[in-house]
Amino acid sequence: MFSVGAVVLGLLTFMMIGRVQSFDRNLLILNLISSLLCVLGYFFLYYGFQIGTLSVVSTITAGGTIVPVLFSLYFLKEWPTLSQFIGIGLITGGVVLVSFKGTASNLSQKAILGVFPAVLSSLFFGSYVILVKLVSEKTGPVLPVFVVRGMGVILMGSLLIHRKETRFPPRPVWKYLVAIGLLDALAFLAFTIGINKALVSVVSPLSSMFTLVTVALAHFILKEKLASHQIYGFWSVLFGVLTLSI
Repeated sequence: MFSVGAVVLGLLTFMMIGRVQSFDRNLLILNLISSLLCVLGYFFLYYGFQIGTLSVVSTITAGGTIVPVLFSLYFLKEWPTLSQFIGIGLITGGVVLVSFKGTASNLSQKAILGVFPAVLSSLFFGSYVILVKLVSEKTGPVLPVFVVRGMGVILMGSLLIHRKETRFPPRPVWKYLVAIGLLDALAFLAFTIGINKALVSVVSPLSSMFTLVTVALAHFILKEKLASHQIYGFWSVLFGVLTLSI
């Protein structure tokens, strides 16, 4: 995924490099730090999937959108209006409801194991969002997202080599990996453009609606049934988006 994104965004970067407003040493260091935080966010997210359960980890990660919201209020001094605050709350709560497929009574020991990595993932992603906004305001949205993909290739590639896990995926899988890499890169590029044009505290909850897309596709394509609380979550997100739009 990182490799495909690095190639695509690398081409865009070289096409737009002349439009970079300023890229001094301090900005480069800030970009590298933000990229490291993002890669760590990915790592702990998938580690949480490995040792925990998908429903719990995805719920905490989706609800983790509140982390960049709080960070933006404290560090960037971005204060939304009252109606925006209400919309943020409705979207965040709705996303958590949609993501969570279980109940508190049936949480297993394995589910609990995934909580800590999911919390770390939310903190790393939240910190990344604040730093990448500061960087992208100077460089534009393409370059910092490209650096993240390049950092991912280097760090994950080094880890795979160290663990002697350098086998390539089977050929039939590559078409899916290419699609995943393109979608992931374009999603992060769109997100970075969004936080440059609007408040982080508004864009972050909206971006967490990817969970709704996943659940909706699972419902219509995989014929997975929705629980009642997931339906309530959909309505909560819908009203939240309408509130933010108004």
